[in-house]
Amino acid sequence: MTKTFWREYRRGAAGAVPMMLGFIPISLILGATGSQAGVSPLTMSLMTGINFAGGSEFAAVALWSAVPPFFVVMLTTWLINSRHIMLSAALTPYVMELPLRRALLVFFIMCDETWALAMQDISRRKAGGATDAEAFSYPFYLGVGISLWMTWVASAFTGAALGTGLGDLSDWGMAMAFPAIFIAILTSMWPGFHKCMPWIVSAAAAGISSLWLSSAWSVLIGSLAGLIFTWFTVSEDSRV
Repeated sequence: MTKTFWREYRRGAAGAVPMMLGFIPISLILGATGSQAGVSPLTMSLMTGINFAGGSEFAAVALWSAVPPFFVVMLTTWLINSRHIMLSAALTPYVMELPLRRALLVFFIMCDETWALAMQDISRRKAGGATDAEAFSYPFYLGVGISLWMTWVASAFTGAALGTGLGDLSDWGMAMAFPAIFIAILTSMWPGFHKCMPWIVSAAAAGISSLWLSSAWSVLIGSLAGLIFTWFTVSEDSRV
């Protein structure tokens, strides 16, 4: 691999540091919660490593001790992760020229934060004159994604290994790290009110549906509402 590759990789890893700091307390809570529900450190590592999506992992841990049918756990996980369909669709045009094994790795290590940092970098590079084919930096993406993935898995393992020895981490206010990360992502990617209408519609649909439905179904409804709104507004713009 070239010096350019590693320079871009290090740039991605450095850009991921603020997110990594937010990942640590959240993943520690996840691991400790899993340990209290009977999840071993090894199982926690496998779960967080294979299914790199925090929200669905918290839901799976919550269901673990309830012993529901396996299908319920799978369905809940899929519903919460359904937002990744939209993230993948937005990223796909920039990775279509990659070899299959590289494209698969891109989507394997994709989470909300990896996607957000990658799209920010794509926007900056396009503003600098890069074409769509040049805007996506694969080594930068790896630097972000692998750094976040390793931090998440290692912290979850540590939390599960320490278990109840950590005490109730919610008393430390660590639970605020999750919403803080997403607020930072939304703030840094804000393109203006008009372009953010799909976000607003999606958030409103998810929030209202959560009054009657579980969070898993609310995420799916919010995602579908945002997609439907985008479909019709794009169609209207194209007819003008």
